[in-house]
Amino acid sequence: MKLRMIVLLAMAVAGSAVMAQEVKMKKEDLQAALSAETQKQTAIQTEVNGLQKSVDSLKNEGTKADQETEAMWAEVYAAMGTDKAGIEAFKKMLADQEARIGQYASMSDEILSKKAKELDSLKQDTEKLKKDK
Repeated sequence: MKLRMIVLLAMAVAGSAVMAQEVKMKKEDLQAALSAETQKQTAIQTEVNGLQKSVDSLKNEGTKADQETEAMWAEVYAAMGTDKAGIEAFKKMLADQEARIGQYASMSDEILSKKAKELDSLKQDTEKLKKDK
């Protein structure tokens, strides 16, 4: 019986040692996995930072291109003796003139003959616009 108790006690102690060793191995495995994941996260963050720099650079290039385009249009407008607002106003005058002409296009010849003075005025306005371009 004493022998049996000693054997059981020895087995219990050996079992404890084995369990402690397994826990230690599991802890080491977890630490290794955590370290590997931390390295992956660091690599991904480095890549994200690089991509953000690229995005910022592209935004700056886009802004610079927009500014250069605006400067070129300003030169074109200056060569024409106007500015963007002047061009927009001219486009509006042309659109208004086209609308007036469109109204007359749908009228019968009889009505048009009655509106000869208005047509002459429309023709003069159109000639002015041609010269003003």
